[in-house]
Amino acid sequence: MTSNYKYSKLFEMLSPHIGHNISKIDFFNKISNESMLKNVFLGFIKDLDKDFDNFIIMGNDSLSYHPSSISFESDDEDDWDYNIEKYRHEITTNNLAFSLSNASHLVVKVSQGHNVSDQIVNIENIVDSIYSETSSDHENSVTNVSYIKFESISEALRMINNE
Repeated sequence: MTSNYKYSKLFEMLSPHIGHNISKIDFFNKISNESMLKNVFLGFIKDLDKDFDNFIIMGNDSLSYHPSSISFESDDEDDWDYNIEKYRHEITTNNLAFSLSNASHLVVKVSQGHNVSDQIVNIENIVDSIYSETSSDHENSVTNVSYIKFESISEALRMINNE
C-alpha cells in the first residue's frame, strides 16, 4: 500500500478532520500524533484477518471502510456529544479530505458501550467546494452532497473479518 501513496499523504488520509488552514508545522504535528496513530489506526489494522492492498478496506458486506486516527473515547456524555459534533464539523469543512468520497464508513475508536453507526457526516464533492469559493449563496445551492458514516473499530472488524 505504501507504494501507492507518499507517507505524508497516508497521514493526511488518516486525519480527515484536520484541515490545511493552519501552519504547515502545526498541520504535520497534528497528523503525526503518535498516540492516536497507535491507539486508533494500528489498533484497528492489527486485528484484521488478512492484508489489504488499498487504503480503503472493502468488507465482506460490500461496504468500504476508511481507517482514521479519530477517537471519541470519553466517559463523560457531554464530551461524547461534543466530540461527535466537533469531528463532524471539522470533516465537513475540510475540502481536502477527498479519500472519504471512496468509502461508506469512517472507522473511529469509541468507548465501551457507545454506538456511532447512526452518525452521518455530509461531504461536499470537489465541484461544490469550488462553487462555494465563487458564490456567496453556497449554503442554498449544494446539490451533490455525499455522506460517510462513523463506524466503531469493533463493528468494522466484525464486518470486515466476517465474524
